[in-house]
Amino acid sequence: MMSNEWRQVNHISSFDGEKVNVRKQALPPMPKELFELFDVHELEKYMTPEEVSKGGSN
Repeated sequence: MMSNEWRQVNHISSFDGEKVNVRKQALPPMPKELFELFDVHELEKYMTPEEVSKGGSN
């Protein structure tokens, strides 16, 4: 099972010509319009109960 902490962060990689740099960037909550396109029972497979209860943001 995927950690819910990993789903909330993007790891952004860049190359400066000498080395690869990696930084964390927080993801915004899922927009309400996108959340509503999915069956809530399908989302429950991938999201925590707290994430599902928020029902997207806006």
